[in-house]
Amino acid sequence: MEPLLSVSSPSPPPPVDRLLWAVARLLGFWVRLALRQRSRFAAPLPADGAVTLLGNHAAALDPIVMALGVDRPVQFMASEQLFRNPRIGGLVRRLGAFPKAKFARDPQSIETMVALNGDGRVVGLFPTGNRSWDGRPEAVQPGLGWLLRKLQGPVVFVKNTTGYLAQPRWAKTPRVVAIDLEFSEPVVFPEDWSTSRIEQEVAERLSIDPGAVTPRGFTWGWKLAHGLNTYLWACPSCYALDALAVDPKDDDVIRCGGCGAAWRVDVLQRLHPVGDAPALTVPAAYDRLVARFGELPTVDPDRFVTDGVALEEREMTVHRVTDAGLTPVCAGRGRLLADAVSVGDGDEAWRLPLDDIKAVSMELGEVLQLRTAEDLFELHPRDGAPMKWFHFIRGHQGKPRPGRRGRKR
Repeated sequence: MEPLLSVSSPSPPPPVDRLLWAVARLLGFWVRLALRQRSRFAAPLPADGAVTLLGNHAAALDPIVMALGVDRPVQFMASEQLFRNPRIGGLVRRLGAFPKAKFARDPQSIETMVALNGDGRVVGLFPTGNRSWDGRPEAVQPGLGWLLRKLQGPVVFVKNTTGYLAQPRWAKTPRVVAIDLEFSEPVVFPEDWSTSRIEQEVAERLSIDPGAVTPRGFTWGWKLAHGLNTYLWACPSCYALDALAVDPKDDDVIRCGGCGAAWRVDVLQRLHPVGDAPALTVPAAYDRLVARFGELPTVDPDRFVTDGVALEEREMTVHRVTDAGLTPVCAGRGRLLADAVSVGDGDEAWRLPLDDIKAVSMELGEVLQLRTAEDLFELHPRDGAPMKWFHFIRGHQGKPRPGRRGRKR
């Protein structure tokens, strides 16, 4: 991923609809009560002047709970996909949010942020760009240190320590878990710190160990296993691909259709064995899949050596994403090859070289997107989990091409 572009002349900062903000704050009182939200401050937030809030992205509600935790209006840099939603896009714009193309150069969004900062506003952003799947933040996006060097005023780190339990990214239903926010003291980075040192500090200050989090008070959930098979794209016991499904007789149990292993899911992401299966947590189960299929993920190492096929799907569709919507590109057998993603067969197959892929991301609605320098594509496997393809493609992206040599598992 390439660093962000340099900033030219900033555009006028987007306004905040003060009446709408006041209504949102009034409603926010009841939202905080419903969420049992508690905000703890290491030091008071500056009452005026530019401030940058940096949050770990634990739940979809993060912008809301972060904004409700402070008294000043907060304007967020948000994914451009959010603004394509006709019901939400206009509302978040009126509240001062502005779009950012995910995992791509977007000088306009940076200019907007610099303009807001120069105008003494409070700006919020999530340095990882992506919401956490199991509480563990993803890597900080390249270019963040450079951007923070351009901004005036202090930064304040905001950790939502329980949001990933209240609203797991993979889950189909929310949970009843109290929301706890931790606001750091205002921080000004030393002048002699490099941009990489700043990014390291941000990653450390926003890190969370899911196993060490104990929510306060009452917790509860329903249909706790629903959606877990979108994240765990293979059985953590026998490693059969796309084999997990919710038990038809118990919405809190997920079962493998291959080996029969089953687990009862609880609110704290623990997987309790039902019968003969290993006791796990959701993060530990995912780590087992990563370890099993390797650093350069392949389903069958021998086939990868002979045919160059790392992953295959019987049916997959490809669409190009444009401002006008989705344009069909092709449909057919999907394959991840040693050097490309291919859909279809023969001379008519659509082929996207791995070297052309600038970013791989999972978006709202379990949508897999591949971004090139000029295009944005959506891939839709008919039967397999999009998260499986996300993991495999990202694992091959930017990696050296193996020679005719297998790997042992």
